[in-house]
Amino acid sequence: MAVTRLWGSDPLGAISGRDDVSERRRLPLREIANYYCSHNGLFRVIPQKIKERRNSQIKPRILIPSAEIEAGVTRLATDIRRDYQGVNLILISILKGSFIFTADLIRRLDLALEVHFVQLSSYGKKTESAGKVQLVQPLQCSIKGRHILVVEDIVDAGYTISFIMEYLRGEQPASLKLCALADKPSRRLIPVTIDYLGFTVPDKFIVGYGIDWDEKFRNLPDICALEDEG
Repeated sequence: MAVTRLWGSDPLGAISGRDDVSERRRLPLREIANYYCSHNGLFRVIPQKIKERRNSQIKPRILIPSAEIEAGVTRLATDIRRDYQGVNLILISILKGSFIFTADLIRRLDLALEVHFVQLSSYGKKTESAGKVQLVQPLQCSIKGRHILVVEDIVDAGYTISFIMEYLRGEQPASLKLCALADKPSRRLIPVTIDYLGFTVPDKFIVGYGIDWDEKFRNLPDICALEDEG
C-alpha cells in the first residue's frame, strides 16, 4: 500500500529504523494505521488504500460508548464546578475536534463563564517536512488576569497542546488549566499536564464524538477506533 509523506519526521521510523524517508513506501495497512497521527504529532501520512476503501473496509469499533462518555463528562463538570465556584471562567475550545465535547461540558457547568475558540493547523507544503503548528484562528478576546480552562479533544504527542498553552501563557492569565476528553500517553513526545481528564485511550486511531479522520466520523456518538476489515 502506497503512503505519501505529507509533513514532519517519518512516523514509520519505529518500524523501518529510518528517520528520514522521502520516497513512497509499501507497508501493511495495520502498521500504517497504527503509526498514523492526525492531531498532535510531527507527521501526517495519508494511506491511499484506506482513502479508497474507507466506506467498505475501514470500520469504527466502539471503545467508549456514548453512555460512558456522558458519565465521564458529568464527572469532569462536577470537578470543574467545585474548583471554579465564584470565578468568572473563560473556556477556550480548540477547534474542530473538541466542539461536541465543549458543548456537552458547558451545559453541565452552573457557573458564570465565557466560551471562546481557537483553531490550529500544521504548517507546511503538502510534500515537505515542516513540524510546525500554525494558529489559524487566534483568540478574539483579552485573557489577561482571567481564569482560563482550555478544552481539548485528545492529547497525543503533545506538540499542538503545548503550543497553545504556551501561547495562552503569554497573554498573562490569572490561571491556566487543561481539560481533555481523552489522552493517548503511549504517543507522548512532550510532557503535558492534564488537569481534568475524561478517558485514557489505547494506541489506536481514534474517531467519533467530534474527533475525525479526514473530516469523517465526527458525528459518531461513541469514541471509536478505526480498524481495517480487509
